Amino acid sequence: MIIKQRLRANAVERMDLVQQTRILSLDLVTRPCHTGFLPLGLVGNVEGCDVILVDDMIDTAGTLTKAASELTARGAKRVYAFATHGLFNGPAVSRISNSELEQ
Repeated sequence: MIIKQRLRANAVERMDLVQQTRILSLDLVTRPCHTGFLPLGLVGNVEGCDVILVDDMIDTAGTLTKAASELTARGAKRVYAFATHGLFNGPAVSRISNSELEQ
């Protein structure tokens, strides 16, 4: 658990460093358990920006599509998503099709 917390802290530090370059606007979505979507913790401003969400796994796409919706509500121009493992179980395909995500 301590290792995971340290890795997470390093990721946030790297995101802050990149944000300071003004090249990208980065976002951090955290969901420590599978009981539901927790609010976004934003690093930077997404207004008028293209946003890329990177996830390790898309199962039912609930968290992913809610994050895309929240980012659009906060002014993101377009939202894209990439994932290492696309399982696409249950309502995943319909959620993605009806979401704010770009093709």
